[in-house]
Amino acid sequence: MPAVMGQALEQLAQQAPDLIVVTGDLLDYPSDALSDPEMLALGEQDLLMLRGMLDDTGLPYVVVYGNHDHAGSVRRVFGRQPCDLVCAGYRVICFHDDDDREHVPHRVGEERERFVAALSDASSLPQIHVQHYLPWPTGDLGYPYCYPDAEAMQEAIVGSGLVRLVLCGHYHEGMPPFQQGQTWFAAAPALAEAPHAYWLYTFDQDTFVWQERKEAE
Repeated sequence: MPAVMGQALEQLAQQAPDLIVVTGDLLDYPSDALSDPEMLALGEQDLLMLRGMLDDTGLPYVVVYGNHDHAGSVRRVFGRQPCDLVCAGYRVICFHDDDDREHVPHRVGEERERFVAALSDASSLPQIHVQHYLPWPTGDLGYPYCYPDAEAMQEAIVGSGLVRLVLCGHYHEGMPPFQQGQTWFAAAPALAEAPHAYWLYTFDQDTFVWQERKEAE
């Protein structure tokens, strides 16, 4: 996977995007070793390697952790990243949410407050939201990929008139982008799974185009 990641990032650097977005599950961290010092050290070595590869592109990037990650390790390695930044005329807001023992994700506390504040900020630039989990209802996919209040979250996002794009991970097969109102929603596939694809988005006020690229191309 380091070789696959390196090749994908090399291709991305040639495309010179405004922003690289990593939507979680950087590692498949063993849940039975969350407090094991040796495993923590190994995991952080891998995360430092990934951070070094992202830094080497010379491109701006954002990272959110997923349910397969060790959240504390991701915070330590990538903790200096802003969660609310301006990029190419858009306000990019990253949300760091967690799931519960039943693997159901929730947006609560400070992250919920940030979400509500962003959607009510009439002075905001057009927004792009980044999170691991899916804030739209998906039906029965055999696993709780979306928030329990996903329908209400989606309605709030679309109804705000502020959010132009919502980027997610978590569903490793990926979901093609779809539009509701003025908002596009997308869940990119996992780079770790064949055919090792990543998505390129071209986005402005009038057009939205996405392309699937494979690291071997």
